[in-house]
Amino acid sequence: MSNCVRYKVIQLNLLHRVYITPFRLKKMDHTLSNLCWHGCGEVGTLLHSLWSCPAVKALWEKVGEILSKLLSVDVDLHPATCLLGMPQQEIHDMLVQSVPEKHMYNIITVSLLVFLKWWSLGFMKECIWCKTLKLYM
Repeated sequence: MSNCVRYKVIQLNLLHRVYITPFRLKKMDHTLSNLCWHGCGEVGTLLHSLWSCPAVKALWEKVGEILSKLLSVDVDLHPATCLLGMPQQEIHDMLVQSVPEKHMYNIITVSLLVFLKWWSLGFMKECIWCKTLKLYM
């Protein structure tokens, strides 16, 4: 888990369901649509918007591929790992033993981007993630 205050606030916001999704907006105003803002046509719940939407899922899959190559271990993508920062035990043990600390923040960097820009499609480009990652490395 990160010591970054900004990331901890984002995690608390997620746990307390602070993020306003199309599904919640529809409950507030019946004239609005409850469909996902990414254009997939499904109902835009919180889990869908941050994890299971095809546009966001493609980003997480690319992140998994890059991290698997970088860490030389199979990274199993799971919402608890990616969104809440709770790594699988074997990945956590391997990271603590053999990988520089800066690599531990790769998933955190991506999840920060997802949480900060989750309603738009622009952040999902791989080049934006790579540029942000280079700042932290």
